[in-house]
Amino acid sequence: MFEKYTCLIYACMTGRPKVIRALLAKGADPNLTDYLGASGLAYAAVNGNLECAKLMHAAGADVNHRNQWGDTCLDRAIQYKRQEIGEFLRSKGGECSEAYEYPKKWKK
Repeated sequence: MFEKYTCLIYACMTGRPKVIRALLAKGADPNLTDYLGASGLAYAAVNGNLECAKLMHAAGADVNHRNQWGDTCLDRAIQYKRQEIGEFLRSKGGECSEAYEYPKKWKK
């Protein structure tokens, strides 16, 4: 299963900020995606890894990248009820696709 993921994406999936820092320092591309079109930032959002999401954003990850279904990173945070990451993404210009609505209870 994991053979279809880059080391950076796997580090985002599993919440390993030290590994993310090291890979980015060595030139890993924060915008590479997996076979589903999902980015490391999207996996950080799904798994509730705020520190990882911040590292990816600081490295230039696209907060509005869409996977093969058209979902943005913010959509994924909303879908998995990751409020803290959703608010962070929104504060950095993250937008919802047409399929999702930003929760009214979350900070704008």
